[in-house]
Amino acid sequence: MAAQRLSRSGDSRESVAFRLSCFPVGDHLMVTWRELTADDDALAPQELEPDMSRFRLLAEYSFDMVIGLDSMGGISYASQSAAAAFGRELHLLIGTEWQARVHPADRPLMTQFIARTMNESRHQDATTIRLTDAGGGYAWWSMTGRRVLTARSFAECVLSLRNVHQQVGADQQVRHDAHLLRGAMNAAPMGMALVGLDRRFIETNPALRQMLGYTSEALTALTVADILSPADSSTDWAMRFDANTSPGSTQIKDLVLVRSDGSEFWASHSIVLILDEYGAPDCYMSHFVDVHESRSDWSDLLTQANGDSLTGLLNRRGLSTQLDALLAQVPRTGSLVAVLFIDVDRLKPVNDLFGHAAGDDVLRYVAHSLNTVLREGDIVARLGGDEFVLALSGVSSASDADVVAERIHHLLLAPLTVDHATTTVTVSIGLVVLSPGMDGAESLRQADLAAYRAKSQGGGRTARYDTVLDEPDGVASPDTGPAPTPAPPLGLLP
Repeated sequence: MAAQRLSRSGDSRESVAFRLSCFPVGDHLMVTWRELTADDDALAPQELEPDMSRFRLLAEYSFDMVIGLDSMGGISYASQSAAAAFGRELHLLIGTEWQARVHPADRPLMTQFIARTMNESRHQDATTIRLTDAGGGYAWWSMTGRRVLTARSFAECVLSLRNVHQQVGADQQVRHDAHLLRGAMNAAPMGMALVGLDRRFIETNPALRQMLGYTSEALTALTVADILSPADSSTDWAMRFDANTSPGSTQIKDLVLVRSDGSEFWASHSIVLILDEYGAPDCYMSHFVDVHESRSDWSDLLTQANGDSLTGLLNRRGLSTQLDALLAQVPRTGSLVAVLFIDVDRLKPVNDLFGHAAGDDVLRYVAHSLNTVLREGDIVARLGGDEFVLALSGVSSASDADVVAERIHHLLLAPLTVDHATTTVTVSIGLVVLSPGMDGAESLRQADLAAYRAKSQGGGRTARYDTVLDEPDGVASPDTGPAPTPAPPLGLLP
């Protein structure tokens, strides 16, 4: 409370005395004033009573708890909300020691707060303490304070408190979870990182920094795109899109990472989307596991399982897998696929005359020639013995496949030296253009029938598949394919 002289509105020459009283109520300050007359005593204690009554009235309707403390630290006033907070009737609270309501660990802080409040006229900033609750436990409260004068001109401390237990508990849980997460990340043997929605690193663990050869500061200045092979950046974006559209799911892909020195290695990269407290996307948790060595070993195993050790081409198993994948693309691309079944003519005489090592040389020579005509997207394989298959992608008609077959015939016309002798190689080629819905096994069967027709007609030629070949004497029927390419028989040249 204070007496002030203020100018009347519109008349700067006349000033009038007013009595101002200020009381904190929650986050607000209640201000009352009254014009003083000549009979008023500005410091009369009884004038405080109406102001205190107004203060108590506002305090009763405040959402906050309001506590008045006397100079000895006893509770001189408590709003109705205090009864619910402490589980005691108000008359049982008045006169009790305030510090008894404070958590023992927070009592030194409370003592300092009251001392500052009583010694300073300014409003004290909010402080968080723990107070006893109705259940016998403790709850967190945010507290502000202000010194006021009583009717006897004694200084008292008025506290305004707001229950923030749930908020503090949530903040503590977040800090606890963050502490556990950071501890788990630091101890994890695999690379881990928190990544923002813009793919920028937020936090990384020692394993990832060692894996990539970056310091913590250097890595948090980068994005995931900076450590990925350019060819895999789009794959990473696709993984994040899938993670965003399927919250809680884990997206895993093997990608090529780039170290700080520019070297590359394979890593298994997993992504999980983390949501914020409102269920909105917040960031990603990423795991990186170096799989370069195991992937290389697996690649070697796949090569052994799907490859032909003699020629380096695919074997029957590898052909089946890749041919099915090629046929699966036909509905999307709209292009045709042609299969050439290639049977080496008269390989047995070479084996008989020069030995099986010479026969192997012939097979490797044929494999090399087929690789020569191979285009991007085509597949070449050795089924075993003297049989090869070439699958052509993106053909528009059987004529395109005929051109490739003719090129194979001409390539093989070049003389081949076998065990100090010169010979030539011819092949019988069966050709089929796959109809919609045909699978790989059926295409090989039809192409094999066509190759058998070409061989039965003397070899060194190409025959197209025709449904007549499925009849008992179909192989002996007239050839519907292009005219054979003249070629000398396999054997010694003069």
